[in-house]
Amino acid sequence: MNKCLCKNTFVLSFMIPVLSIPLQSTANFLLPDEVVRLKLLHKKADKKQRDKIKAILLLDKGYEYSEIAEILLIDYTTVWRWYETYITGGTTELLKDYYLGGTSKLTEVQLTQLVEHLESTMYLTAKEICVFVKKTFKVKYTPKGMTSLLHQLKFTYKKPKHIPGKADIEAQEAFIQKYRRIQKKKAPEDKFYFMDGVHPMHNSQPAYGWIRKGTDMVIKANTGRQRINLNGAYNLEDHTVVTQEAEMINAQSTVSLLNEMLRKQPLGMIYVILDNARYYRSEMFESL
Repeated sequence: MNKCLCKNTFVLSFMIPVLSIPLQSTANFLLPDEVVRLKLLHKKADKKQRDKIKAILLLDKGYEYSEIAEILLIDYTTVWRWYETYITGGTTELLKDYYLGGTSKLTEVQLTQLVEHLESTMYLTAKEICVFVKKTFKVKYTPKGMTSLLHQLKFTYKKPKHIPGKADIEAQEAFIQKYRRIQKKKAPEDKFYFMDGVHPMHNSQPAYGWIRKGTDMVIKANTGRQRINLNGAYNLEDHTVVTQEAEMINAQSTVSLLNEMLRKQPLGMIYVILDNARYYRSEMFESL
């Protein structure tokens, strides 16, 4: 029995200089707002980050390192290391993960610089990023190795999102305020409609997807490229939709749609919200 205790004491004393944290259980070291923040981060984190957050929250509740290790199926020294990281570096350092499955060719500082660069600059191929890394850090990667590194850094190959090229933030805010003012003042029988034209194409449109290397996925195409033109108005409150199909979306087809809306709503005002299409500013349209 005494030999066993001596052995345990030796192991613990060996670990103390490495971890430089107290071995006794720690409780109530988090402020209430820190607990709330960690729980919110837990909802958005990946699996490894969630385990780190759970470990800190459980330590705060008074659980022993060994108990947390058993719950999370990890080594107790990992719990100690996470606690030390949180105490010295906070949440930011705790949730960092630059593990690359082995010794990385880039240092952590270089990895951080690469991530910051890729977040502001988009490359079409991994080969282009290899060129950047070689030129900037004097480190050579193959396209395959760079693809693996990008995945480990949580980058994925996908299309960028479109946003309005001429968006005016101040004009948008002014519109929202005006829209809300009219909403408060309008009579119960008045209605708001958002109007626009759409042009569905009678054909399939391929998009990016993960496909096994060396094989092809096929999509059957239709024989023609004819599209249809739909002019429509949508009521956001009661979800009423008024639509017409036309050979062309222009002032004449838009006036026809407005007349149909008037027939369907004999009482009250009709507020129509439009974009800046040329036919909405025609004499025929403005004379209504």
